[in-house]
This record gives sequence, C-alpha cells and structure tokens, in this order.
Amino acid sequence: MLIPANSGSGSLVRYALVIFPIFMMLGWWGQRPWLDRLISTLFCVFLGIYSAVFVNWVFMG
Repeated sequence: MLIPANSGSGSLVRYALVIFPIFMMLGWWGQRPWLDRLISTLFCVFLGIYSAVFVNWVFMG
C-alpha cells in the first residue's frame, strides 16, 4: 500500500473508495454483540493464518 500511496498517481483512491462501504457495514453489524464477537474472532483467526504464511515465506500467486 505504501508504493501506490507514494507514487502520486492517485491510484490508491479508487481502492479506498471501494473498501469504504465495507467498513460502514461492519460498523453497522457490530452493534449486535454476538455478530461483533464472531467478526472479531474470524478476523483474529485470519490474522494468525496470514501472519504464519508470511513469516514462513509461503507466497501463493
């Protein structure tokens, strides 16, 4: 994300505009305690998986 952000071409804006509504939906869903715990748990699990993949230099193209 740093390379497109520093290139000055403005290409990062189109990615941010597409992702913005997703965070609005997650905030709306987060008002329900059970769904908030489910989303947080899933994100933590995926963070662990992707961190382990990155640390072990396993890149899937």
